[in-house]
Amino acid sequence: MNLRPFSRVFLASLACLTILAVCNNRTHTARADLGAGKRVSMSIRAMFGIHSDWHRKLRISNGLKSETVRLDGDTGWWRGSNLYLHSSGLYVLHEGQAGCFSFDLNRVGVEQPSPILCRKASEVRTPGLPPSKNGYPQSHFYENLYYIGHFNETARKGGQRALFTPHASTPEPELPDVL
Repeated sequence: MNLRPFSRVFLASLACLTILAVCNNRTHTARADLGAGKRVSMSIRAMFGIHSDWHRKLRISNGLKSETVRLDGDTGWWRGSNLYLHSSGLYVLHEGQAGCFSFDLNRVGVEQPSPILCRKASEVRTPGLPPSKNGYPQSHFYENLYYIGHFNETARKGGQRALFTPHASTPEPELPDVL
């Protein structure tokens, strides 16, 4: 076969990209165990390509029933997602620019997206000993929300790319405003 040098380079590059995409198709899952059988898991799976873009899903479970929610794909905008407990008892996933939505782990159901949940408090709270709910500290940025932890993408040993960091291990990160 007599291929021009450009054609050989192109085919070799295409083969490498295909191999990288296939090898990078593993699903990575981070889990927040909330006690009493309640669990929230975020799974990420690489989109086709060699950069860090992800298909994402959230799975909520109360130990008896579970539901999976497809999240917006990350094409470079995602800076992690904060998990909160609302003062009403609902849980809230804050996606930064993509907004917030709440869900109920008692009946395992997802509520409609609510921009009100993502509205920042009029003044940012100062660190200290804020009030807490179920052991979760009050958010420094949002009214009626208690910070549980943070889901994000990471480069960890062993290839695990999804991570949940609980509130006791890291301060609450401030996410970008809702678009």
